[in-house]
Amino acid sequence: PHQGEKPLGAIHLRGSVVSAVEDMPDSKKYDVDNILFEIITANEVHYYLQAASSAERTEWIRAIQAVSRTGK
Repeated sequence: PHQGEKPLGAIHLRGSVVSAVEDMPDSKKYDVDNILFEIITANEVHYYLQAASSAERTEWIRAIQAVSRTGK
């Protein structure tokens, strides 16, 4: 995308906080293997994402934390 274009569905990671979600109150409803993680953006939007495995979740969290610091 060109500079200034806002891609649809993009999550702005600069200044965001990412963490593993160990206890989803509704996880029984979704029948997930509790490998969720949460991104809270600088403007307080919460995103819940599910990784394929706990190892992948750790990689995602590391990668997103790096991006939230550098702003890329």
